[in-house]
Amino acid sequence: MAPREVDAEEREGGIGHRVHQAPDKSGGLSAQDEVVTSEWDDPVLGASKSVGLEPSAHHDAVGRKLVDAADLLPEENLAVVILTNAEEGGAFDSILYHVLDYYLHIPPSDWIANFKKLKDDEERDAVETMKKAEGGRAANSKPSLPLDKYAGTYNDAWYGPITIRSENSGLTISFDHTPGMIGDLQHWQYDTFKAHWRVRTIEDAFVTFSLNPDGSIDSATMQAVSPLADFSFDYQDLLLRPAIAEKK
Repeated sequence: MAPREVDAEEREGGIGHRVHQAPDKSGGLSAQDEVVTSEWDDPVLGASKSVGLEPSAHHDAVGRKLVDAADLLPEENLAVVILTNAEEGGAFDSILYHVLDYYLHIPPSDWIANFKKLKDDEERDAVETMKKAEGGRAANSKPSLPLDKYAGTYNDAWYGPITIRSENSGLTISFDHTPGMIGDLQHWQYDTFKAHWRVRTIEDAFVTFSLNPDGSIDSATMQAVSPLADFSFDYQDLLLRPAIAEKK
């Protein structure tokens, strides 16, 4: 299709929002009925580009060897599909926004440079956040229990079994349904440990134990160490309970 001219009034229209619709349970796109103003932001300048559109739909998916993104603009009879073999959101978003700029006759931006700066800024901020956490922890604190008392099988209602073992005077953690997800538990502070995974593409995570009044372990929760951890490392949704306690 040929690019559509956008008149001056439309270019200067009010700022709305870009609709990113999540897949519904059937795997398709969920319905969106309202008419919105589509918008995307320039990560460097902080400026917004907007144009009045019928509802758009955006879909991201990750497969075994393929990452894809798709944007549908029904009013424009336009669909943009980006296929890649790398999980680099800035890469396919740069392509997507470049195509949208062209077809909607929006003044172009250097999206590659913009997303590169955005990524660099986020990484710098994440390093600072983790440095502050490292400097502020109670490094001289001790666990409440002997290390072997933390060992055992834990169950999460969603994931299943996670095993903590005593090994070489320390602790290891393994996600039993995920081969290769094995890490060393390094004491962080009090009853919080840091899971340092042996496969370094897995995001490290804090593991915090909560105790019962009698000193036994009630549960453990997890949280990604890095603020930039991918959403797929949803540690925060886990609630680990000792398997022995669950059987009682």
